[in-house]
Amino acid sequence: MVGIEEELAAAIMKTGAHDFVMKKDLASLVPVVKRELREAEKRRERRKAEGTL
Repeated sequence: MVGIEEELAAAIMKTGAHDFVMKKDLASLVPVVKRELREAEKRRERRKAEGTL
């Protein structure tokens, strides 16, 4: 049986979210945020590089 949190996570991911942290997994929040900040920087650098071509 899929819980409400899992259904919400799936719906949020379908709208474009890269990750989702459930209340029961708050210990993973910091690593998730750090990873997303790194990925966001990579996306910015890629867009900047594509703009200079």
